[in-house]
Amino acid sequence: TRGESTPPPSHAPSQPRRLFGCTPMSKTFTLKHPGGCSGMFWRDAPTPELKKSESGSKPDWPKNGAQLKGEVHDIDKPVQGCTKWLRVEEYCQAGSSTWEKTPNCWMQFEQGGLLLHEKA
Repeated sequence: TRGESTPPPSHAPSQPRRLFGCTPMSKTFTLKHPGGCSGMFWRDAPTPELKKSESGSKPDWPKNGAQLKGEVHDIDKPVQGCTKWLRVEEYCQAGSSTWEKTPNCWMQFEQGGLLLHEKA
């Protein structure tokens, strides 16, 4: 009504930019190391802001051919040489058909070449 004021919107703390639109969206990727490695160890969150809410233990590391599903993050400063990271929600190990939850597991998109290849 007239004369009433609307409170200003609250401002959330700054968060890393997310790719693929304004809302989080899960994407699925296949892990394929470009070198001679048979897989990759899970990474911790690339920034302190993203690490704050993490808890739980990490499952076995993904081998080449594993499917990783999660939310893509584009961070401002490179961490381990990479600004594009996947916050992995669940994964299916290579050779398996079972999906497993992945608390506090992250994967960079590149290491000596492209690691994560988007599933069509």
